Amino acid sequence: MFMEHFCRDLALSAGLEAADPRLNMICRVPKNYISKPSRTRTSKLVHKKRTDAGGYASDIEPRIRRTRDGLLPMDMVSADVRHCDFLARRQDGSITTAKMVAFQDQATNRLFVRSFICPKGEAIRREHVLATMRDMFADPSWGVPKHLYFDNGGEFQTGAATDDLARLAALIRDVGHDILIDDVSSLEGGIQRSLPYNPQSKVIEGVFSNITRTIEPMLPGFVGGDRMKKKVENQGKAPAPMPGNEAAVHEAIRNEIEFYNAAPQQKGYMPGFSPNTKMAEFIQHGWKAITFNPDEFSLAFGPEVTRLIQTGGVVSINNRRFRHDDMMLRVGEKMRFRLPLLENGTRIVALDDHDRPLFVALEERAFHMLDRAGASEQARQSKVLNKAIRSDAAGLEKIDLTAEMARYATDNPAPRPAAPEAKVTISPVLKEAARQRLPEAPARPSDSEEFHRTQDEAFKKLNAALMRRRA
Repeated sequence: MFMEHFCRDLALSAGLEAADPRLNMICRVPKNYISKPSRTRTSKLVHKKRTDAGGYASDIEPRIRRTRDGLLPMDMVSADVRHCDFLARRQDGSITTAKMVAFQDQATNRLFVRSFICPKGEAIRREHVLATMRDMFADPSWGVPKHLYFDNGGEFQTGAATDDLARLAALIRDVGHDILIDDVSSLEGGIQRSLPYNPQSKVIEGVFSNITRTIEPMLPGFVGGDRMKKKVENQGKAPAPMPGNEAAVHEAIRNEIEFYNAAPQQKGYMPGFSPNTKMAEFIQHGWKAITFNPDEFSLAFGPEVTRLIQTGGVVSINNRRFRHDDMMLRVGEKMRFRLPLLENGTRIVALDDHDRPLFVALEERAFHMLDRAGASEQARQSKVLNKAIRSDAAGLEKIDLTAEMARYATDNPAPRPAAPEAKVTISPVLKEAARQRLPEAPARPSDSEEFHRTQDEAFKKLNAALMRRRA
């Protein structure tokens, strides 16, 4: 249809008249001629590239083959965030879907997951990802990965999250185990980047799709992956959420991940093996995890602030006071502090100029007016401060500052002046008076002489008064 109008325009531009009876016959192009692949291939590719980015990436974009042969557990771990495909109820009664932060071990296809039910209007944040990583690093079945591969989501994008990843790599290197991070959110610092909106390149996306198709349909409250076509128990009614409180939802997610790890996989990288079975083989061959202390991990991440140390070694942050004995010697100085995201706000980490931890300050305790422990703590702090001052003083040499000032002035004398160019006079009268010698001032009696003179006058007045009274 469109081709006929196109041919008619060409014919008219070539000189044929619109009333020519041959025009309709020439411009009638058979459909089987137009639809031949050799004639439509290029136009279809161009159209798909311009109008269907997802379809083009999925069906047309060329891809290389990769193999996971030779990978050991934790050699490469992928991370992503997933919205569960069943409804749950928040504590306030509102309906939502639970979110999970998931890590997949590429050697065994295992999943490590922590689930979260976020308040209304909020999504997975930086601290959720860090909390999941902390738990994975402390688990002897998982531990510290050699290679981390992150997704394009906002939880892993530039800014604080990138700083977290760099600090994470530094922490692992400090304990002797190198870690390589492929962060798909940044090109800075040599970090690699994968294509955004490209789920075909991530194995973990296939695992999520498998869970949606085969596992979550068994859970109550399942609505399917298409939010526009939610599955319901009864037509005309809103989907019913999973029964139970938030703890029941987290338990259901834990059960579905355990089921996934225990179920044999039908195809793909390891057909006939479950992730747990594959992992058991590696353990039998001597594989062991490298774990990380979770409490130390919790203190390693968070925003940083600079504060002036106040009297007593105290700093005030967000209307809370923190102190440490070492800060008593730094009163009046400014220091940087890290506020751990994964803590309850009762501890902060003091940092040096190279971002190395110096000490951990605790929230200051307030004692009751009648609590004797307050006096004991006051005495302890004074004792610690005095001991530190005495220790510092023992290594100092006493300096006579007055003598040092005099010596410095002697070593750096004022410049000798040149002869004056002229002398000026204010008045001839004053000039003449200045030449004359000043008259000597009368000698003033000493304090002792003045005292005796005063005493003599007082006795004389007293005797005169007595004589008048006798007369």
